[in-house]
Amino acid sequence: MKFHTVSRASNVTDFCLTLFCNDPTTAEWAALAGIDRVGVDLEYIGKAERQSKAEDPRLSRHQISDLKQIATALAGRAALIARINPVHPGSQVEIDQVVAMGVDRIILPYFHGAEEVAKTVEMVSERCKITILVETVAAAIQIDEILKINGYDEVHIGLRDMSISAGLGSPMDLIDTWFLEQLCRQVRSRGRRLMVAGVAKATDDHLPRPASDIIRHQVQLRSTGALVSRAFFDGIDSGVALKAAVAEFRSFYASHWSSYAAV
Repeated sequence: MKFHTVSRASNVTDFCLTLFCNDPTTAEWAALAGIDRVGVDLEYIGKAERQSKAEDPRLSRHQISDLKQIATALAGRAALIARINPVHPGSQVEIDQVVAMGVDRIILPYFHGAEEVAKTVEMVSERCKITILVETVAAAIQIDEILKINGYDEVHIGLRDMSISAGLGSPMDLIDTWFLEQLCRQVRSRGRRLMVAGVAKATDDHLPRPASDIIRHQVQLRSTGALVSRAFFDGIDSGVALKAAVAEFRSFYASHWSSYAAV
């Protein structure tokens, strides 16, 4: 598979929202609310150790078996996904298992160079789509070589582990840096879809950085997707409430995209 340069600037509805969860009710709410991808986060290898000193570690205990009930809840209304573990001796078995469960896409986390990406592409063997999650300084430095590899269509830049890899105190220390801007520019120049970090509800101002500020950065970086953060669900007690919050987010993003594009 080869990928060509594309422009997504004309259609802000293409902003892709991704949710990790293993609760069927939440998954159904998400699909009905217009969240594009829902699935499990299987990553555990090395994660607890490297995030042990993080302000707010992101650890899950999802299982491959959870995919069955999530797929049933989605009923084809959203893509079924799985974040796998970093490349390890059991990667082929893990990939074969999630593919057998019918995932539309896998997400490869925490790699350091092109070899791991190429190995994952080989193991998947075009059976589903692949997103690579760039979240180490080593991977960022080698991004040109990584982008030469065919077989994946999307790059997601993760700021939590990237900030740890860079020795920074918070993911927010990266959001408006030349480092992130240049990394995003390189990804866009090679025609891969770009996604950055995670987002909360558009009106949430209780975070270290207001959610509206993060959305503006998403626009400026020309990001076309993000994870739905845990904070997005603060105060959400029904599918109706989630649908309203997703619609509000998309409206806010669209208005800022239009304003930025007009400059």
